[in-house]
Amino acid sequence: MIYQVIFVMICFILDFLLGYLFPIDYAARSLVFIPSLGFSALILVAKKRTLLDATILVLFSGFIYGLFILDTLFVYPILFTVVMLLTRFWANNVNDTVSELGILCVASIVIKDYLLYVFMFDQNLIRMNLVQWMSDYLFLSVFYNALFVVVVIYFYRHINKLETLIYQRKQKKERVNWR
Repeated sequence: MIYQVIFVMICFILDFLLGYLFPIDYAARSLVFIPSLGFSALILVAKKRTLLDATILVLFSGFIYGLFILDTLFVYPILFTVVMLLTRFWANNVNDTVSELGILCVASIVIKDYLLYVFMFDQNLIRMNLVQWMSDYLFLSVFYNALFVVVVIYFYRHINKLETLIYQRKQKKERVNWR
């Protein structure tokens, strides 16, 4: 579990680094891309955990993520938890192939972004209509995040293999006395 938490933290750090490489136009005069590597990693890790472990991990990650974005301290924990619960029902029927995990991650990013848009529109923080938001933001978000999600999935699968190998080595060292 610790390797997966470190993996999620590294992906969130990469999110912030990519955010500096692709600056955000808050005036919405140009196309916008916000990376979601950390969120994709979070969804993948939460898929294999129990509901309690996944909820705690998602709430904690949402609070940490909300600390770095102005005035969103309680928005992201609730948002991440709702999306995790929605995608968790579907994730039970998804295999561990790259294509299925990619579709799961991209769908969870779309749900997260849509719920965030609804919240921001409801709070009068943005005035974009849905069609403008989809053309200016959602298209680029899905396209570029789909490219990054493939990399996240390969690293996620590598982390799972590493944890399985460590667990198998630990089992080989155990000795049971039958007396």
